[in-house]
Amino acid sequence: MVRERDWPNALSCHVNSSAAYTWDTTTKALGAHVLRVQDDSIITAVAISACGSFGFLGTARGAVEKFNLQSGHRRAATAAADAHSGSVRGLATEALAQLLFSAGHDGELRVWRARDLAAEWTLSLEAPVTLLRHQRDTVLLAAACDDLQVRVVDAVTRVLVRRFNGHRNTITDLAWTPDARWLVSCSLDGTMRIVDLPSAQLIGWYSFAFAPTSVAVSPGGEYFATTHADVRAVCVWANRHVFSSVHFGAGSEKPMPLPMPAAGSGGSLVEASAETGEEDEEEDEEEEEGGEEAEGQDDAPAEAPLLPIGPGDEQVHALLFTLSTLPAAHSKQILHLDAIKERNKVARPPKASEPAPFFLPTVAGVKRTFDAAAGAGGAAGAAANAAGAANAVDVVDDVQASMQPRSRFRTSLHAEHSMLARLLLEAEGGDEGKTTDASAILAHVQTLSPPALDLELRSLSAVAEGLRLMLCFFAAQLRSRRDVELTQACLALFIKIHADALVAMADELRAPLEAVHAAHANGWSDLQRVMHSACELTRT
Repeated sequence: MVRERDWPNALSCHVNSSAAYTWDTTTKALGAHVLRVQDDSIITAVAISACGSFGFLGTARGAVEKFNLQSGHRRAATAAADAHSGSVRGLATEALAQLLFSAGHDGELRVWRARDLAAEWTLSLEAPVTLLRHQRDTVLLAAACDDLQVRVVDAVTRVLVRRFNGHRNTITDLAWTPDARWLVSCSLDGTMRIVDLPSAQLIGWYSFAFAPTSVAVSPGGEYFATTHADVRAVCVWANRHVFSSVHFGAGSEKPMPLPMPAAGSGGSLVEASAETGEEDEEEDEEEEEGGEEAEGQDDAPAEAPLLPIGPGDEQVHALLFTLSTLPAAHSKQILHLDAIKERNKVARPPKASEPAPFFLPTVAGVKRTFDAAAGAGGAAGAAANAAGAANAVDVVDDVQASMQPRSRFRTSLHAEHSMLARLLLEAEGGDEGKTTDASAILAHVQTLSPPALDLELRSLSAVAEGLRLMLCFFAAQLRSRRDVELTQACLALFIKIHADALVAMADELRAPLEAVHAAHANGWSDLQRVMHSACELTRT
């Protein structure tokens, strides 16, 4: 809400209760007002306007009323002739707070003018509605109906644009992704389904040991949060569709089971269903059979030279990943450096200035004057002009060279090796016997701007063993699991610049390449395991 800290910013209704309660999420306490409708009927649905100033209540008799959350006073109510013929099951407001949407047990979607709750238009959904969800950045409305179908309505064209089925029990919740491209639904049948709106296809189907009761999507769309029956926990899941390719039309006969925390336990993991026990046993057998092979693969890259991590740089926990203190835009600029260069490229090259027709010699004296007669004096004048031009150019170059500061780019270009190359050589012990660690290299990388980092990485091609040393640094950094986003961005830029050289020298760089691949694969595997299995327990 726009001003959510100035007054109560949450509104709740309860089963068989005729009162709606205001809440202050900043203080985590009840608000000053308890809202009741005129006929004191049971409240079945609530909503808050986008501005946060008004609350809307839907009743079991089909009426909708508007309240001011600051004062608790009633501001408007629907006419009896326009109200739903059954209970109101869902309310939603648009981003501009101009319209209010309501869906009821009568199977109708009604649109009201939010200012005075005057009826605008009505659309039949052909089935009683259980809940309504609106994506405020778009004009799409999603309604879950008693016939176990999810219907999507375009509020501008007033047309039913999508119809999804597949659930076998009551749909408990719906959630939109931030871009309104995907719609997530969960049901008492113990499954969660993800559908793609443009293609109208199912892209994800998951099962749980305990029926999901609600679902929410993070603002970035990377995570899902679910609650489940008989489980006192909020489970957070990584949205794998964001990190991998989405395949349309690949239907599945069974949903993918997901592990769940045991009911009433302290977070120990149990399998999503009893049917997955055989699959887990098979996976365990495969792990046992391939244990020796896996151990051999893990030991092989260990022979590659790895830069040591400085003292005190160990992670707090082996499965913990930490980010750098740099702004998020810094890593994004490194990843998209080519696009930034292309965007900032000058449309037309600068036009060269026309050469001067002649150079006039100056007359000796305090005041600077030109000798026009000498400049027009034939061959002798031309020779004098040429000499004066050369002297003038030399003087200008000397003055500019003395006044212009040497930037980091000029320093790196004039040095025998760049600072990054020197640090890598020192870490290897090949430069005057000096020794350092990966933390010194990382500290230098953090001080570089994206263009400077690009220049430093390109300079490694002129340094013997530069690629191998940089790969060793990446392997050590990935194993440390610190500054994850910066390391990944630098690695992506390094591969983009030296891809051809890495392929050409694959045999020579096999050991450090395998070390980088193993460190990256192990880190990603641990991250997936944590995100898909760990739960954040919230005891009530």
